[in-house]
Amino acid sequence: MELRVLAIAPHPDDAEIGLGGTILSLRDKGIPVGILDLTNGEPTPKGSPEKREREWKKASSLLDLNFRDCLFLPNRYLFDTKEARIKVAEVIRLLRPEVLFLPYFVDAHPDHVAASRIGEAARFY
Repeated sequence: MELRVLAIAPHPDDAEIGLGGTILSLRDKGIPVGILDLTNGEPTPKGSPEKREREWKKASSLLDLNFRDCLFLPNRYLFDTKEARIKVAEVIRLLRPEVLFLPYFVDAHPDHVAASRIGEAARFY
């Protein structure tokens, strides 16, 4: 499978919140779009892995995504490591996107900063 656009997100819901309108616009034009979540977003005080999975499956359907996967790296302990970079690079090599969307590198949440660094580095692997 080849995608034109891949969004790399630290948690399920981040790509939807930050890029939902852009994704819909791209999909309306027939452009293949996918999301790679680095963590499953759990644990959270008011959620569960099952609830998160139901939510990201519904969001994927509403956005008409061509691809969605999760690497299940540790939520709240996401770090820019060689291992994380390699996992992301493997997905990039498989999908061969022309455009990568990454979180902004200045953010209060350390997982968002780490996701930006991981994605930026992984594109060169």
